[in-house]
Amino acid sequence: MSFDLSPNDISQFLYTPADGLAPSQEAAMKFYRKSGLEPRVAYTLDQAGLDLHPGPLTGWAYNGFPALMQAVQSHIKEPPLSVTLSEIDKNDLFTLERLADLNITKIWVDCRGADAVRSDDVLDLLGSRYPVLPFDAAKDEEWPFESLRELIIEGTSLDLNYLTKMIEIRQQYLRKFSKTWLKKVTLVDCPLYGGTSLEEVASKLVAMGV
Repeated sequence: MSFDLSPNDISQFLYTPADGLAPSQEAAMKFYRKSGLEPRVAYTLDQAGLDLHPGPLTGWAYNGFPALMQAVQSHIKEPPLSVTLSEIDKNDLFTLERLADLNITKIWVDCRGADAVRSDDVLDLLGSRYPVLPFDAAKDEEWPFESLRELIIEGTSLDLNYLTKMIEIRQQYLRKFSKTWLKKVTLVDCPLYGGTSLEEVASKLVAMGV
């Protein structure tokens, strides 16, 4: 499709609101590759959908992609958005990071066959620039993916200590200001390390509200 279409045109194609109501279903976005070609993003809502090429890391198409998705989501009343990434590389994570302001409630990252993508790279998307929560943290401070409720990581080794650390600082801030916080973390086929038992980590995460 062409980016010459306006966000309003695209939104009308995806969804025509009834009496200004938001869609009843969540939207879905899938990062994928087709036969080893350039990465693509499939965006679907109800029965309609788009197939997009985010473009290279430089250039108008890449910069225009997050702006387009933000405009489309806004036009259709910010429905919850579920994002899936498969056969990815770090460029896909960079693209996802630029969508951090969208109403993304679920992220599923399948690292099987990924090019140098580790669990740490995924967790860093959710992290904070602070090692601990500062006393002067502001309520209006923007953290990435504040709407995220569920995270699924599949097919990569994972440091349990790092997982706990990255979630703890995030949860402290979001709960302090009564914002949405992470509710569920699922690990699929992930060899675990870090010197901490899974039971201990699970107990800590439950105490954090996960």
